[in-house]
Formats: sequence, structure tokens, C-alpha cells
Amino acid sequence: MQELTWGLDVSTDKAETAAVALDWSIQGEARVVEVRRPLRAAEIAPLIHEHRVCRWAVDVPFGWPDLFVALMANRHSAPCSARDAG
Repeated sequence: MQELTWGLDVSTDKAETAAVALDWSIQGEARVVEVRRPLRAAEIAPLIHEHRVCRWAVDVPFGWPDLFVALMANRHSAPCSARDAG
């Protein structure tokens, strides 16, 4: 019996959104058994429903706080100071 875990990586680039299924039925070993890439947004819910008994790991970009973006952008012009760390 397969023990599947699905990983879903939702990308800001539609062509890079993907899902992968790992089979854990052999102790200490993860085997890739399915890759869906690119995965269209309309395919995500049906895929999750189809494999609803499996465990899922999801990576979704929610965006970065403005202060963090500014800190990362400014790091090229000057080193970070203790004040920048908050």
C-alpha cells in the first residue's frame, strides 16, 4: 500500500506552479511517483480532492512586509546595522 505525501508549490510565475507525490512505503525512503508541472490554478482543487486522504505540504507566497523588502534592497548599497535588525 502506498503512503503518499503530496507537495504543492504555488509560484507567482504560473508556469512554475507544481505538485509532486512522494511514496513513503519503503522505510527511510521517499520515492517520487508523480510530478505535475506546470499545474494550472484550476487543477489544484480537483487534485487535492482526488488525493484528499493523503497528507499535503503547501508552499504559497503571501508576499514580504514592506520593511523587509526595503532592508533587502538596501543591503546592496550599505551593510546592515543593528538598527536595521529592528
